[in-house]
Amino acid sequence: MEEAGVDHEALLDTYIHAINVCTQNRPSDLTVGVHMCRGNFKNGVHFSEGGYGRIAIKLFNKLDVDTFYLEYDTERAGDFTPLKYLPNNKVAVLGLVTTKNPK
Repeated sequence: MEEAGVDHEALLDTYIHAINVCTQNRPSDLTVGVHMCRGNFKNGVHFSEGGYGRIAIKLFNKLDVDTFYLEYDTERAGDFTPLKYLPNNKVAVLGLVTTKNPK
């Protein structure tokens, strides 16, 4: 992204704001989750790689959702260290089993 001149912090802020606008004023008994899709297509084509570390603090604490569905089925997701920033009132569901290959 940086090579393309994209400000990843500003883009993350934009995504967080857009989702928060959608979740504002929701009923208190409505649970909202977000899937952190990396884009997995045939022949290994994908949208992103690298761990969640660069975005974890802001994402987990600013995004107004209750549950995060995180892909952890390949090495490109990094390690579990960023999960330490997950607030106690939020849940992370970890995708640990891949559907990308038959192994």
